Amino acid sequence: MQRYLEKQVGRTWDEVYSDLYRPLDRRDRLRRDIERSLPDLVAATTVRRDRGVYALCSWYGLRPLAEIRQRLYVDPDSGRLLRNQPALDADAQRRRARNQRLLEQRVGWQPEFRTLGAMTQLHRIDGIWYEVRLAQVPSPAPRPATGARSRSMKQAFAYDMLLQQAVHRCNGARCSRYGRCDLYACEKRQLNHRELVEHRLKNDTAPEIYDAYFRCRPRRRPGKYRGPIRAGGRHKEH
Repeated sequence: MQRYLEKQVGRTWDEVYSDLYRPLDRRDRLRRDIERSLPDLVAATTVRRDRGVYALCSWYGLRPLAEIRQRLYVDPDSGRLLRNQPALDADAQRRRARNQRLLEQRVGWQPEFRTLGAMTQLHRIDGIWYEVRLAQVPSPAPRPATGARSRSMKQAFAYDMLLQQAVHRCNGARCSRYGRCDLYACEKRQLNHRELVEHRLKNDTAPEIYDAYFRCRPRRRPGKYRGPIRAGGRHKEH
């Protein structure tokens, strides 16, 4: 129905309306279905005001074209069926805003870690979630000048609590784990039950619920409804 009406864009609404109902009898069920669904597809009652074209809605009165659900409307001046471009543009803008919000929510989402801030991340190690505090990798000790007398200089030592190894200037494991090579895990703490609930996490080695439920779960076939089984004979009043 929607596709048929979109193909009739540009024709007068009287011609389109006549073509819809001419081959149908008044007692035809298809005619009743068209009468019931047509107001949801086409805004037939429209008026032009100073600020543009308004459509008459059953519940909200006169509304601008951008605020109605119909994707087609009848032009009040020419009487032709036109595409509701303001509503289509508004829908596209809402979809872009929704996709942007979803993208912002998914920033930092990975199956094995979450990013809470610039220096705070959540990592899952052997099924256990930890809060990891990051710090800058200390700079190496300066080398003495050529010919100068060597002195015993105390060099900063750092140990990565998550990788369980000493921190060096360049390490590919840190780049893949934290997203940056100049950071290392200076603190590691296991999340308690309240924090797990707050971040919607679970200590388990199974795949994430997003993958396990929404992607890997097979679709159930809808079963046929069967009424209750009645035992014995029916009463007379039935």
